[in-house]
Amino acid sequence: MNGGLLIGSGADGLLPGQNGGNGGLLFGSGGNSLFGNGGHAGLIGNGGNGSIGGLALGPTGGNGGNGGLLLGNGGDGGTSLLGGEGRQRRKRPVAPATAATQATAD
Repeated sequence: MNGGLLIGSGADGLLPGQNGGNGGLLFGSGGNSLFGNGGHAGLIGNGGNGSIGGLALGPTGGNGGNGGLLLGNGGDGGTSLLGGEGRQRRKRPVAPATAATQATAD
């Protein structure tokens, strides 16, 4: 189940074939999933994990959900008891500081 329209975190997916819910459009983290993929975050929030407590029961571990568009980390991929692994979503890259941005920061 997804979070609220604007604010709220997604619920965990506990049944076979059920992914974690997505967070609200503005604020909210994605839910974790026992059998599927983690939910995605809104603008700000962390993506859900493809496992709950390190446990994934599907044939492969679920993929982690995407982190927030502005702030937030992606979820961890799960590792299934049967040996399959899900994909971890990476943290969004931050542009390196340039001489111009460093001069304005000082």
